[in-house]
Amino acid sequence: MALTANDSDYQVYAMADGEVVSIMDNFWAGTDAVLVKHGDLYVLYGEIKYNETIFVGATVSQGQTIGNTPFNTDKSNGNPAMLHLEISTGGFRSNNIDTSFAQYLPAMR
Repeated sequence: MALTANDSDYQVYAMADGEVVSIMDNFWAGTDAVLVKHGDLYVLYGEIKYNETIFVGATVSQGQTIGNTPFNTDKSNGNPAMLHLEISTGGFRSNNIDTSFAQYLPAMR
């Protein structure tokens, strides 16, 4: 599902150059997820709405906007907007988390 004018303004940016390998519509509570392969690592950007430039096979550049964090439809926790982030060496939902990738995270502003 693509972004609309009513979605939140919290942008989600690619951590590094990479390739979109999967898109999961309706990942959680009305939000989507994008799986990007950044070199040897996979990053799942979840609970987002991806933008129209994101599709399987697309290349992304570090700092490129992937989408935004809309409010989800889960009323039990106040339907917050958040980023669900998974980083692994083995693809989606692997237990092989590689914390060395943290060096590529942008500094908090």
